[in-house]
Order: sequence, then structure tokens, then C-alpha cells
Amino acid sequence: MKKYFSLMAGIILLLFAACQNDELVNGDGKEVSVSFDVQIPDDGAVTRAETKTNGDGTTVNRCILEIYQGDQLYGTRHVAAMSGKTVTFSDIRLVTSQTYQFVFWADHVADASSAITSDLHYTTTSADGLKNITFTSGYTGNDETRDAFFCTMEKTVTAAFTENIKLTRPFGQLNIKTTDWADIPTTKSELKPAKASLTFKTDLYTTFNALSGDASGAQKLSYQAPVSVVNAQDGTLTLDYILAPSTGQLPLDITLTTYKEDGSTSITSKDLTSIPVQRNYKTNVSGKLLTVSGEVNVEVKPAFNKDNIEIKVKEVATVSEVAAALAECDNVVVTEAPTTETTISLPKSSAADRELSITLPTTDKQITIQYDTNSSSGSNVPKVLNITIPNANAALVIEAAETTVYLNGTKYASVTAGTAPNTLVIGAGVEVTSLTVNAGNVKVIGNGKIGSISKGSSYQGTAYIIASDQATLPTDLSGFTVIASEEAIAIKEALAKGEAYMLKEDADITNASVVVPVNKVATLDLNGYTITAANSSPISGNPGIGSITVQGKLTLKDSKGNGKIIGSKDYNSATDGNGVVVVDGENAFLEMLSGTIYAVRNNAAANGQYGIIVSDGGDFTMKGGRIEVGWCAVGGNGIDKTKNSVIKIEGGELVSTSDYVLYLPHAGETTISGGTIVGAAGGVCIQRGILNISGTADICSLGTGDTGDWSDGTGGKVNTALMVSAKYGDCTVNISGGKLTAAKDLIFLKEKSNFQQNVTVTGGTFSDASLLGYLGANANVKVKMTADKSCGGFVTKSGQVVDIDLNQHTLTLVEPRVGSAGSETNSCQLLKGSKVTFSNGKLQSTNADGIMIQNYSDLLLKDVEVEDVKAQYVVSNNYGSCTVTNSTITSGTSFTFYAMDVYSASSPSYAEGVTVTINGGSVINGKVIFAGDTETPISKLIVNGGTFNGHLRNYDYENFANIKDYIIINGGEFGKYTGWSDYK
Repeated sequence: MKKYFSLMAGIILLLFAACQNDELVNGDGKEVSVSFDVQIPDDGAVTRAETKTNGDGTTVNRCILEIYQGDQLYGTRHVAAMSGKTVTFSDIRLVTSQTYQFVFWADHVADASSAITSDLHYTTTSADGLKNITFTSGYTGNDETRDAFFCTMEKTVTAAFTENIKLTRPFGQLNIKTTDWADIPTTKSELKPAKASLTFKTDLYTTFNALSGDASGAQKLSYQAPVSVVNAQDGTLTLDYILAPSTGQLPLDITLTTYKEDGSTSITSKDLTSIPVQRNYKTNVSGKLLTVSGEVNVEVKPAFNKDNIEIKVKEVATVSEVAAALAECDNVVVTEAPTTETTISLPKSSAADRELSITLPTTDKQITIQYDTNSSSGSNVPKVLNITIPNANAALVIEAAETTVYLNGTKYASVTAGTAPNTLVIGAGVEVTSLTVNAGNVKVIGNGKIGSISKGSSYQGTAYIIASDQATLPTDLSGFTVIASEEAIAIKEALAKGEAYMLKEDADITNASVVVPVNKVATLDLNGYTITAANSSPISGNPGIGSITVQGKLTLKDSKGNGKIIGSKDYNSATDGNGVVVVDGENAFLEMLSGTIYAVRNNAAANGQYGIIVSDGGDFTMKGGRIEVGWCAVGGNGIDKTKNSVIKIEGGELVSTSDYVLYLPHAGETTISGGTIVGAAGGVCIQRGILNISGTADICSLGTGDTGDWSDGTGGKVNTALMVSAKYGDCTVNISGGKLTAAKDLIFLKEKSNFQQNVTVTGGTFSDASLLGYLGANANVKVKMTADKSCGGFVTKSGQVVDIDLNQHTLTLVEPRVGSAGSETNSCQLLKGSKVTFSNGKLQSTNADGIMIQNYSDLLLKDVEVEDVKAQYVVSNNYGSCTVTNSTITSGTSFTFYAMDVYSASSPSYAEGVTVTINGGSVINGKVIFAGDTETPISKLIVNGGTFNGHLRNYDYENFANIKDYIIINGGEFGKYTGWSDYK
């Protein structure tokens, strides 16, 4: 049983197009020509103060253009040679009113003429094209031809255009230069290096997605072999193009090794730590790298005219000198191991985002790191601290509760840490034998390892461990919750504080409780990334672990596109029977503007899952985005009888792959005024409350769903666009607009409900006529059939307009019949003041001995076959008008059966009579009778054309002198049939 909720929903995405109307195709579909002028910027041009190391982009000789719609490649890629750092792509044919993403990549190839499609340094021809650019082979440096550029532009095409495109680098450029070249005497020229190599001890990105602009992959790289130094005259040793993150800096730990000419005899080796690399920036590292040095300068220089960022790296002999050195620079290297227990004081400063690095040699003495109490230089503690010790065989105590601390090196015997909530970071390859956490959380990168872990006695609340798949953790994790990403903690903290948070990377919250508390107002921007969640059930009334619970107010959006929240677990009534997002409480409100919620499990009919659940009076408004689930996309809680939830669907897409999309068992009001709702089983199932459908709402039942055999919710329900079940309370459904489509039933009302089922239709477009049984005052509705269907009798009343486009299908009118009380003999009764059209198909009835169409309305039969071979009258006309154009009316052959009648009624209500007009192209198979109960006729029969296969009978007015004023024959073919020629 689906415990806690009476929920369900459904859809098959691949059949989504079946619910779309051709009238709704976006745009005029014209094809236009577009062009692009692509240019590499001159920001990297060589100046007198810079060498070729800085890069000028002149080695780039090829440019690739790929065009995407969504995530799919549109057409084929375009490749062109660059000349003078420019290229033009012209006469590319695109369709107007469509949105495209244009992705450019420019790099160097060996031959830009005859072999321009052959990749050299970067593979661009995988199945994913420019979404998966990788290195073609092993890495090496000092190669200017590895420079490359990209750009992504999104544009809705409205007309032909030419666009100027300026490219930027996905790299940061790393240049290492020694300043002590001249310090080596000419007599020791063999100590001047001829070659150099780099080993990166930090994982580098190895893959680039030019569509999203994201770098990914993680690998420790090194030069395949030593390479010649860049410039022996000025001491420039190495040049590298490093893939960098889209925002922020990538700190690198590097070993620089220099060699003699043979490339195998090393001269020096130098460790450089925390060297920042930033996209489209140059990082220039300089210092005395060949001789004993005390200082290394690091300059991060933007490719454009902005202020430079300078970082100094300073070597000191002893730990006692560290504090003074940190007052001058941000990166300090200690060359001698401490001989006694020692304390390092971290200075305060005026900078709010200062990042410090301390490198120590192997030690067996306890080291304590704490904040300096002196605030004369400022009040801000360091934001980040990097600690590197090859082997720390004694205790390391960190008392830095407002700082994020990174542990690098190899092994730490004992660490006691109090850090900022985000966090103590244990680097890849680092082992901590014993860890005590006094404050903050813990992150383990790569194959980092923790032997044992415990919380300090003063630690309150849940401590998190963010661990990679390769991390080694102890079996005893009492007091800790393991989650897969640091981003999960950042999301949790931001939403708990009522802040706006934009994702910076993918996040896994399956082991985290993410809550927007009461009275907090938060925003979550997926920013193109994915949150992996769970459909966690509440635990003792508390929010579930793994889902997002909204008790205050939350706005969900995705500013970049392709952002998702994914439900990752199958349904389990005890642990995973809730929504990916739960809106809980009378003060709770969720607004969804964009992004995707996805919770489709294998065998979705049995395993779900749910999307958004409103509970205990929570409210939800959807203006955009997409919710795709196995069961219900949006649902309520059947136990909510008095606390009203308000649900508004104003836009976006809601999809269920096996069930109903919206499930409404709770008290409250749901309004669907826009958006697309497609369910494999159904669109909306309401058990209690008010449902309003209006505007541009598009609701579709594919009729392929499986609602299961559950004892509650939608279990056992038939497939229908609108299910009014009324199991838990009175239901009121108001349909004033929108479109409802169903492969099977359009509407279904549960029989023998103990509660009211009130359905009123005043507008909208429907795929069959079954909703015509619920027409309200002044209704104006359209039926456009999508398949052969049947429906019970219906009545139209004054002020109502009904247009039934059979759309080349057959509509069969079946029981129950309608009519005046006590004489319910009509398949449909079209009353005075209404306007009804049947067109483009076949209308038939199973009515025996009654009237198929009793007409008092303005009736138009156009391009339609109307047939009932058992009815007394197929079309009985009493008031208003009936126009028959290019249509066929067929009755039975019995003497008392008539294809149609034209009746003059004596009732004052019908004093104007009826005018029946039969136009060319029509066929009347059966008798026509002109009759009435008035002294003189008041109704008219006008024949302008057509073929008549039956007699005309005029029993009541055959002796009326002016009868030809009422039976007017202007044309037509009557063959052997009598009565017609009398009125020609």
C-alpha cells in the first residue's frame, strides 16, 4: 500500500507528441540564412615587456561550429580554417522562431587545408562532439600550439542575421620563470638547465564541454618527457595551458624539475604549492628556482586590463618564523622540522577572503595551529588554510573554527580539528590515522583515508563527512552522516538560513536533511547542475533524510538550463514513500520557475516515484520547468481534511510515465491555467476539493498507464484525462478553458460516491464529446476528436456554443438519452438560443424509436455523415435553424422513419419557427416531412442543392395557398422520389 499518501500519476515521454495539437507548433517555420564572424581577441598579444610565453593566439588555425537545440546536435558540424585570427561561417540555414545554441571551438591542427578535420592536441570528434573535448594523447608542456578558444551563444532566430563572435580561453596559462639564471657563473654553465618538466600533484581537469562551459575529469598529469626550456635568455622555463573551472581558481601543487641537455640528468627539483590557475588569466610564477631561494613571486594576470593578483611564496628555516612570514605573504615553506612542540599563530588582517598556505617538513612533534589574538592588522581571520606535511607522526591540533582547512601531504598520525562548517578537507592520497572533530565537517577527496573518527565532547548536532567513492572510511561512524558532496552541506545551510543559493557543482543530498524552516524565504538556483535526492518518508514527524522539505518559502529555478533534482530510490512504504520535494505546513510555499524534477524508476508502475507533495496546508505554484515522474508529479495527503492547500499550475511541463500526473485527495483548491500535463494513465485525479481548469492548460491521458492494485490513491483507476473520484469529500470541477485530450476516456466520475461530484464546463477544447454532459451557463466549447469515441446524450442550452470537429472520426451517441422530463428519447437535445456545429466526420446513434437530434438551436451540419437507422427521426427541427452543407443524413427505411422533419410548433416560445437549409453536395437518405400544429406554417425548408433519396411529405399544409413561400426548391436531384416536384 502507498503509505502516508493517496497518490499516483503517469506518462510516457516518447509519446508526448501525441498530445500536441498541430495548431500549437511554435513559429512560422521559415528557413533563413545566418552568418558568424568569429575572432580571437588581441588580449594576449606580445608586448615589449612580455615574451612569446604570454601567448598571442596566432597558432590557432581551425575553428569548429556546432549548433544545438536543447542537448541535441542540430544538423552537422561546420569546420573552417582561420586566417589572421578570424574566420566567417556564412549561409547557415536555420528555421525561424526556434532557439539554438551555437558552440565554437578554435584550436591548432597540423594541416588546416587538406586535413583540417584531423584533431591534433584535442579530440573533438567523439559521439558528443564539442560537449566532450579531451586530450588526444599524453600531456606535455612548452607547446604554444596547445592554445585554444571557445564561445557559446544562445539565440532565438527571428530573421536572417550576422553575429560577431569573440572567443575566450577555457584555460589558465601557467608560466614559470627563474630569476637567478645570471647568478650561475659561466664556469658552471652545466648547471644552467636545458630542459624542464612539471609533475602536477593536484588533479587536473581532462575534459571540456564547450556547450556548458564546464571542465571535468580528474587526473594527475606530468610531462611525458622533459622539454626544452621556453627561453634560456630570460629564464622562462615552462609554459602550460591548464583547463580551469568556469568560476574561481584551481590551486595547484607542482614539482618543477630541471635537467641537462640529455633530459635524464636532473639539476634541481622544486615544489611549488597552492599555485592558482584561473580561466582566461595568466599565472606567472617567478623566483630563484635554481639556487637557494627565500622567495617566489606568483602573479595571476587577467587577459584583459584589470588589476593583477599577486601572491608571494616565502621560505623560512624554522616554525618560529612562520607567523612573521605570514604577515608579509600568503604562502610560507618551512625548511627545518621542529624539535619541540610548537604553535603557529594565524594572523588577522583587513582582507575578508585571505587564503594562506603552510608547508612543513616531516615531523614527530605536536603542532598547534590557532588564531593570533592580536588584531592590530585587522579583524578578519583567514578564509582558507592549506597545510602540507609529508608525514606528521605526532598530533596536529587545528583551532580555526572560521576557516576552511586543507590537509595535503601523505600521513597524519593524529588530527584534532575545529574548522568552519565547510570544512576540514583531507586531500587525495592523504591518510589520517585518528581524527577528532571539535567543529565543522569533514571532506575526503579521492582516495583519502581516515583510520578512526570521533566527535569532540562539545560538538552539538550532526557532523557530515563528504566522501568520494574512492575514499576509505572507518566502519564506526557514530555521530556522523556520510554524504557524497560538499555542495549538499552548502545547500542545507543556505536554505536553513533563508538565503539564495546557486549550485556550483552537482550535489548528493540522499543522506542530508535539507529544510527551509518556517518564516524563512530561500531561493535555490540549480544553475545547470544536478541534485541527487531521495523520496524519503518522514521520521517520527520530522522531515525525511534525502528530500527537500519546505516549511517556509522556496523559489526553485535553473538559470543555466539542464539543472535537475533527481529522485534516486525506489518506492518503499517505510523509508521512501514521499516527494522529492515536500511542501509541509500552512505557512509553506514552493514556487517553481524552471529546472527539472525527475523521479522515474525502473518498472515505474511498481517503483514510482513522486515529484512534489503538498502536505498539511502547504501551497505550490508552478510557472515553468519540468516535473517527470513515475507516479504523481504533484500530489497531496488524503488526511488533510481542514487545512487547505492551494496549487497553481501556470506553466511548465508535468509528466508521469505510468499513472496520474496530479493527485488531489486533500482539502483546498487547485487551478491549472497553463502548462502541459501528460499522464500515461491520466491527467488529474481529484478526491476532494476544488479544481479549476482554464487558460492554456493542456491535459492529456495517453491511455497506456498502469495504476496498480493499490488499495488507496489511484490504485485500480481507469485511464482518463480527468478522474472525479470523490472518495474523501465533495469535489467541484470548473472547466472554463484549456485543452483536454485522452486516448480512452476523457472524464470519469466514480459511481455511488458518498460525496458530491459537481462538474461544470464553460470553455475549452476536448478530444471527445463526453464533457458536453456538464455544460454550464454560456459555455463556449470545442471538441476536436482524436479517435472514434462514444458518449451519452447531452443537452445544449441558451447562450451555449458547441463546435464539434469530428476530425475524420466517428462519434457514437449512446445511452443514457436526454429530453424533457418523462420523455427522454433524444440522443442529443439542442435547445433554443444555443449554437451547435458538427463537422468533418461521422455522427451516429444507437437510439431506437426516438429522436437522434432534436433541434431548437442554430445547427450547422458540415462535411459530416449523420446516421441512425433505428430512430424515428434522425434530425428533428423545431426552432432556430439547421444548415446542411456537403453532408449526408441517413435514416432507416421503415415507413415511420424520417431523415429529418421541419416542424411548425404552436407554442409561443417557438413562434419564429425553424429554417432548414440544404446546400449542394449534401445527400438525404430517407424521407423528409414538413409538418406542424399551427394553422399556417411558420417554418421553412429551403433546398439549394443536393441529392434526395426519399419522399417529401407535407401532410399538415398541403392545401395552404402560399406553401411555396415555406417550401422553397432552388435546386437538387430527386430521382424517382415524390413530393419534391410540387414546389419547384
